[in-house]
Amino acid sequence: MTRPIAADGALPNSVVLQLLSLYAWYSRRPQTAAHQFMHRPWDAGMGCDGALGEAEIWRQAVVLGLELANRQLDPWLKPAIVTGFEFVPLLTADEIAREAQTMRNCVRRFGYRLVHHRERLWSIRRDGEHVATLSVGFRSGPILDILQLKGPGNTEASKAIWVAARCWIDQHDLMALEPVLSNAEEVPLDRTALVALWRPYWLDKRRIPSWLPLAPSRAVLGRLSYWGE
Repeated sequence: MTRPIAADGALPNSVVLQLLSLYAWYSRRPQTAAHQFMHRPWDAGMGCDGALGEAEIWRQAVVLGLELANRQLDPWLKPAIVTGFEFVPLLTADEIAREAQTMRNCVRRFGYRLVHHRERLWSIRRDGEHVATLSVGFRSGPILDILQLKGPGNTEASKAIWVAARCWIDQHDLMALEPVLSNAEEVPLDRTALVALWRPYWLDKRRIPSWLPLAPSRAVLGRLSYWGE
């Protein structure tokens, strides 16, 4: 049974309404760029929980798309097959979103870490089946290492996958891989991509709301989250 937008009869807060209004509006406009980030468009049978969950998945995909728009990521390592496990780089918003959906994990939220060179994402597959998602980066020293390695639904990856991942990393020239020094200046979001996403909504409403401004802002996009970022 679906429940109303607020089970206790209370009105949802403004942040929830803003996110839901965007999600519902773009759900009905498949010709827009923002619609393409949807896992499942809104329908009347979703209920509150379903709508909020899908709206947040969509928001995360939109933010990921903006983070990676017009950027080419260096994968740092080379694709390979090791002990039967295939290591496939995840370098675009589409690839990462598909991995998140297939593996039921939260890698849609990794865009900031990717563009600031904190880590890189890899899909591990066996005989074409997705078996784990791998994050590599520089944890606390100068040597590239495994940051996260999880199976479907963030379950623990098997020992065989851990061994394959370790062997694969060690096949590379680790002396040649240097961590990117953190910079006080953030990598800006792509303004052109942001305007292309929200322009249809602005035009339809004949205004640019304060909660969805023209200037690219990670803080603004984070505040739209139902869970708060």
